[in-house]
Amino acid sequence: MIDFKKMQTTECLLDKKAYFSENLLEDPHFLKATEGKSLVLVTDETVASLYPLFLKYDSITFPAGEKHKTRKTKETIENALLKKGAGRETVLIAFGGGVVTDLVGFVAATYMRGIPYLSVPTTLLGMVDASIGGKTGVNVKEGKNLIGATHLPQALFIDFSFLKTLPEKELLSGTAEVIKHGLIAKKSLLRETSLEKMVRESYTIKSDIVEKDLKESGERRILNFGHTIGHALEGIEEYAITHGEAVAIGMVVESFLSYKLGTLKIEDFETVYQLIRERGFPLKISHKVTVERMKKWMKCDKKSENGVPRFVTLSALGKVERHGGAYCTTVPKPLIDETLGWMIDALSS
Repeated sequence: MIDFKKMQTTECLLDKKAYFSENLLEDPHFLKATEGKSLVLVTDETVASLYPLFLKYDSITFPAGEKHKTRKTKETIENALLKKGAGRETVLIAFGGGVVTDLVGFVAATYMRGIPYLSVPTTLLGMVDASIGGKTGVNVKEGKNLIGATHLPQALFIDFSFLKTLPEKELLSGTAEVIKHGLIAKKSLLRETSLEKMVRESYTIKSDIVEKDLKESGERRILNFGHTIGHALEGIEEYAITHGEAVAIGMVVESFLSYKLGTLKIEDFETVYQLIRERGFPLKISHKVTVERMKKWMKCDKKSENGVPRFVTLSALGKVERHGGAYCTTVPKPLIDETLGWMIDALSS
């Protein structure tokens, strides 16, 4: 685990929007960003109970959990903002995990046709993935994050001290996205043990990719490795498994698919499978998961083309297939059936 006593506060700017610290309420960049502003902090009830000092700001809270990342919750937040008289000069603070940053970012994208917001992730998952890149959205019954917008925050503030309050399950969930970054871009990250380095490396990897392809028309799709399978599993399991647990399974299955397509060596697939098991991911699915249900959910994946799912595949550890610049590919139906069948046989509990 990370030694917070030995870790030095870093105030340097990786780019013009991201700052790192250990005490956000005393960080000069955060103080400058919030000084003299009309602020509304939006968070979930769990985060509010953990960090009451942040409720000194005018606040809106909503129930915690992926099942509350909905259009109804978005409407509730918007109604609360209207009641407060919030206008275009208002700055929102998205304070929480991935659900919060996704949801509040979407509110900011549409309220008064767009207002600024600051992103303050409090979970490892939020720090290494969800808060980076401006993707915002809500879930619907047809799939995850199908309604949303791309809306970049004015600034991203990562306070490493928040990691001290996270339960092991939350740390594990965030680790899945770190592993993903290692598999798609930097092999050495797969064996990294320092949480601080995981966060910084993941930020650098993702922000570099996003800078090249903000609207996800090409290379940014590689960030969805493991997610075509993972998002479908989350929906079918009704979010009874965490995002990280679902993506971990997704990475195993999509690595298996890469092997079956002939782009990934069998020993590399086995390395992925073993690594994810060693990290402690359950790698279990329930009886709810069937081949037909998986195919139905995958049709609605954001990379799908005319209802046909496309997958990001690996060519080696730390490298993805370009697929002619599309960075994802369709797969013959028999191979999809074979791959999903393998998943169910190997992982059903």
